[in-house]
Amino acid sequence: MGILSFLLKSRKLKCDWCGQEMEAPSYTKQAGSKTYNFCSESCKKNFRKSGKGKACRTGCPTCPLSR
Repeated sequence: MGILSFLLKSRKLKCDWCGQEMEAPSYTKQAGSKTYNFCSESCKKNFRKSGKGKACRTGCPTCPLSR
């Protein structure tokens, strides 16, 4: 029974902002190749306001307008 409970616990997702366990994400955000899962709209807004999920884009080093 201990092994089965471990497998069931590993399937649950955690909110990337508050850490609450959930069955399915209510909201998702994709930044680059990473997908963030959120349990509520307020967690998604707080995450977005904090700037943690911003994709880093660097311009071409030879282009003068990319800086």
